[in-house]
Amino acid sequence: MTVSSRVTVHTYAGNGTQTEWPVLFPFFSPQDVKAIRTGTDGIDAVLTYGTDYSVNAFEFGGICQCQVGSGERLTLFLDLEPVQEIDLSNTGILAPEILERGLDRLTLIAQQQQEQIGRCVQIGRTSGLSPADLLTSIDSAAASCAANAQTVGLAADEVRTARDEAVAAAASVSLPASLVADAGRGMVVGETGGWTLGGTAGGLDTGDAPENVATHMQVDAKIRERSSNCYAPQSIIKAPAGLRPAGWKAAECDAPVCTLLADNMVPQIGAWGGNGLISASSSFDASNGAYNMWDNDQATRWVSYAVDTEQWLTIDLHTPRDFDAIYFGAAGSTGNSAQALDIYVDGALNGSFSSLTWSAVTEVKTLPLAVPVAGARQVKVRIPVQAGRVGCGTFKLRFTDVPEGTVGIAAGLQVAYADSGRVFPSEILASRRTVDLFSAPDGIHFIFADITQDGLYSGFGATTKPTRAGAGVAAEYANDVVTLVEHANATTPECAFDGSDATAAILAKNTGYLVLSKTNPGPCRLKVIANDTYSNSFLIYSSSDGVSFKDEGQFDVPANSWAEFRIATSCTHVKIVGYLNAGGPNTAIRELQVSTAVTGDFYNTATCTMYDSAGSPIRRVYLGWARKVGGSIAEVHSYAVGTRVTVPVNGGQSFSVGIQYTQPLPYSSVKPDVAQYIERLGSFGRAIPPVYISGFRGALAEADGEKLKLKAAGSDVYIVSGGVFYNVSSGRWAAVAERGY
Repeated sequence: MTVSSRVTVHTYAGNGTQTEWPVLFPFFSPQDVKAIRTGTDGIDAVLTYGTDYSVNAFEFGGICQCQVGSGERLTLFLDLEPVQEIDLSNTGILAPEILERGLDRLTLIAQQQQEQIGRCVQIGRTSGLSPADLLTSIDSAAASCAANAQTVGLAADEVRTARDEAVAAAASVSLPASLVADAGRGMVVGETGGWTLGGTAGGLDTGDAPENVATHMQVDAKIRERSSNCYAPQSIIKAPAGLRPAGWKAAECDAPVCTLLADNMVPQIGAWGGNGLISASSSFDASNGAYNMWDNDQATRWVSYAVDTEQWLTIDLHTPRDFDAIYFGAAGSTGNSAQALDIYVDGALNGSFSSLTWSAVTEVKTLPLAVPVAGARQVKVRIPVQAGRVGCGTFKLRFTDVPEGTVGIAAGLQVAYADSGRVFPSEILASRRTVDLFSAPDGIHFIFADITQDGLYSGFGATTKPTRAGAGVAAEYANDVVTLVEHANATTPECAFDGSDATAAILAKNTGYLVLSKTNPGPCRLKVIANDTYSNSFLIYSSSDGVSFKDEGQFDVPANSWAEFRIATSCTHVKIVGYLNAGGPNTAIRELQVSTAVTGDFYNTATCTMYDSAGSPIRRVYLGWARKVGGSIAEVHSYAVGTRVTVPVNGGQSFSVGIQYTQPLPYSSVKPDVAQYIERLGSFGRAIPPVYISGFRGALAEADGEKLKLKAAGSDVYIVSGGVFYNVSSGRWAAVAERGY
């Protein structure tokens, strides 16, 4: 064999469950591999082969079987006896393998001795010192340090005495009474013990007194420069770097960060997303691409373009992850399911499967790795040559680092947080943390970090209420889910909630009504589009029990346009009565939307202070959001670093004609491009971020509270700005978003 590796020592961290440990250096006998287990107290224990551990040899290296507790370390190392075991004679055949084995043994002995020498204290080759000279110099330095320590101790006593005298002198000084008029004025104490407040430019020249200074001597809290880092209040300063979409360069988009980790390979837009990239060595066409393997739909599949050839599937992870198995699905009628496959993790073979059989096109197999991995970045599956095209409906990983139903926060995170009107950087997160959403309801959950006054992370959590921002902004609203619990003299009442303004609920004047039950109690807002020809009027009532209703007033809706009515009273039920139609016998509601006032955290941009829903100051930074659907985490999106980011729309892929694309918002609050679009297009009071496309700058055509939307129609992409539509050729596009505060 050849000996290419120069490493003869491996150290592994135990977790209490893993019992198999790779041996990556060559050896001749399992007993050549020695083991030391280091306890949590730092004490080493030399292990006995056959009793405490064993080794299974492979062609190159092997697997060590050993129990290692959580917090313990296992060190495996090569220990060959420095003996020569080959006895050559002058008769018979001299096999090359005998000489090669001898040379291999000498090479390994040299490597293990080099490792031992590398841990020794050495004298420089050109120093001219002998080992005895080195020991003499060390003894001399130690004696000098001891003498210096005694001198420092005496000096420390003198400093303490001077400090006590200064404290006593300061206590005897008669300071001025605190007056509002003196706020921000400097004080100078003269040599005779007198003092003076304030001063002028002349005073500065003579040194008698300083010039008046601002009451708050601090760096602008909205933006702070330090070592090329831009600190924006309540923002992410740094996070683990991620991947760009395939084919995108650094100049075309910022490398997305990975702050939040999902408990599974959640579907993302296009071939790229928050978890990483998935790709295949060939794909039949765009509708049978690699992305179909992790879209949580076994009915959509990847199918190879090449026939009768070896195929490779690859997952490049956004950040190092721990996992122990892959999920692999059947192909269906469009391609043949894999009959055999090999799994490679970070380039090393870690599992082989042959004679795979599939009972149905919906079947998904769980294929365990030979050895569970920690901190891996890439997974490849090799499908050997088999007849025809091959395909796969599911290719995902079974993670072990983020438990099911939780969202992970990656190590390396650092944020900027506001405190008492200033902005400070937090500590850097040393290890991965998680937020438990297992029992949380379906919907969007905003993930946050809480910070102590000293910049340490005190906890991580989630809320369904988004952050509000602004100085004295009006109440914000989140879309609510309503149920039609009662109606009378109403035709097709369900059409008021079908998402289309082409159909309508018809209410008889004065007698027709709808009663709605809201999911979330509280003040609410109604948005209605009524008749497309005549104006309509409705009477609005609210109730906290669904029985007794309070008259909230008359709601007038112009023809063919949306109108808004706000109910300041906290309620659980709303009653809408048809009242007047300017040109007909009945009233009509083409579409009705109900939203409830948000009472979540509030960031005051004027004072640079974060408050909770009760109005108490807090230090909280939002990191991103996760969406639960059907009890499972379906989406996880991290907020971007800094104050401005360029993100690829549609996962970095080209637009197709006639399709509307979405892109998650990169910040909890984004800077508006056109102010009047905030209320009309954004929910939760959020603005539409600016978009830069081929020299045009404008707000995106549509938006909701969580995502940007861009419409491709005909051969053009439509961007709206100030009411003017620009049509630009379709292709790959990136949105440039700026923080709102």
